[in-house]
Amino acid sequence: MGKGVNFYSLEKEIALGKELAQEVERSAKLIDDPVVTEYVNRVGQNLVRNSDARVPFTIKVIDSDEVNAFALPGGFFYVNSGLILRAQEESELAGVRAHEISHVTARHGTKKRTKAEIMQLATIPPILLPRSELCRVNIEQSTRAVARPASLRHQSGLRPITKRIWSSTTSQLGIHLVV
Repeated sequence: MGKGVNFYSLEKEIALGKELAQEVERSAKLIDDPVVTEYVNRVGQNLVRNSDARVPFTIKVIDSDEVNAFALPGGFFYVNSGLILRAQEESELAGVRAHEISHVTARHGTKKRTKAEIMQLATIPPILLPRSELCRVNIEQSTRAVARPASLRHQSGLRPITKRIWSSTTSQLGIHLVV
């Protein structure tokens, strides 16, 4: 779903998500109350079933007062207990979760990593080229263009993909899950 280059197969995306999930679970305290985890998982899996997700979801609750939820590539999804406790209606919780499920469905995490890898690869050719005066000028111009603030890059025609654009798209996808 969605446009954009992605170097990651679904299998690699799941493996990446599993690795990141292990890091989260080493540093966060998870809630293991069966009533809470069953409820959160049941509602989340209902949303996943109605999405375009192509990966299975693992949904866990983090014991934290912070009002937050996040999803990792490959369908690893965490909801903070603070969000659950502060939501006044189940629909509020469902809306947040639908938004996060949409990030996974649209594969934003691995698309972002792919773009970073492309940027890294783009720095290799100038290093390998002879340092002629023309090459030096082109490298300096490219470096200045990339180092410009996002607002100036946008004015110069280099349109950055931002978290805000992705979140807007993700919110639109998430609305379809809740409705």
